[in-house]
Amino acid sequence: GMKAEEVSGAGIGLSVSKKIVEAHGGRIWAESPNPETGVGTRVNFVLPKVISEKAVEEKLELGRKAIIIVADDDPQMLNVTSLVLESHGYTVLKARNGHEVMGKLDQVIPDVLMLDLLMPVMDGFEVLKQISEQDLTRLMGMSIIILSAVKEGSSRQRYELETRSPLPIADYLEKPISPPALLQRVEKVLQSKTKRL
Repeated sequence: GMKAEEVSGAGIGLSVSKKIVEAHGGRIWAESPNPETGVGTRVNFVLPKVISEKAVEEKLELGRKAIIIVADDDPQMLNVTSLVLESHGYTVLKARNGHEVMGKLDQVIPDVLMLDLLMPVMDGFEVLKQISEQDLTRLMGMSIIILSAVKEGSSRQRYELETRSPLPIADYLEKPISPPALLQRVEKVLQSKTKRL
């Protein structure tokens, strides 16, 4: 179905979204919803739907084992990342800032929290600090993956300076990342978690 949203931002996520959509055999394009005034931009994308019995079985199996919270303030990045994960059977809950992440963690403990660092209201660094300060036994089953345009070295250095602790994460992914690489890293984190149990 069609869904229109008014969003702000510099449009950096569009180039990342283009790579992700095209890597999945889809296409993405922009158009003006008001050609007379030239105000506003509408971004459309189409993804192919490929179904096989084996794919359905694999999706069901994966879907049973993993709930993922994806947190990103860029709506295009949030939607495309969620689509990639959902297309492989993962159950995805979306959050647009750290405050929404903490609200969702009160309701459900996901298998994976995929966290952007630069977000309004409450950024990813603050989310990590609050999680570390909470009752860790409640969140022990959750693995954290950073998905950010911020370089890994800079993030680790900042967090350690502010908290005197290492980043409490399972993996760090720098944007842009291709869908196959994203899925591979998520699966690797989930597999290592299964081995620990």
